[in-house]
Amino acid sequence: MLKQSRINSVRYKQGASGPLVFVTVEHRYSVEDEPRISEEQTLVYTGKNQGARPKTEGEGAIEPGDWSRRIEPNPVMLFRYSALTGNTHRIHYDRDYST
Repeated sequence: MLKQSRINSVRYKQGASGPLVFVTVEHRYSVEDEPRISEEQTLVYTGKNQGARPKTEGEGAIEPGDWSRRIEPNPVMLFRYSALTGNTHRIHYDRDYST
């Protein structure tokens, strides 16, 4: 398998928190000179946040909702989630195996 990456664009912007740089990268994968997959990523780089300060207790806290639902994950649910995210290795859904 061969992977080729190319920077397609670099854009500078000024955000509310400071400067931002958006870099668009294209990845192409081929097997025996046959193209198989093409993927485009946009990476965002931020500058130092000059005005940052630590949050005080309670600041930015999430307000309690009108309802809640508790979910107890089981191996099948974790396997399905792992499959959806493309991370299907057994250590992600089988606790006994991973420990």
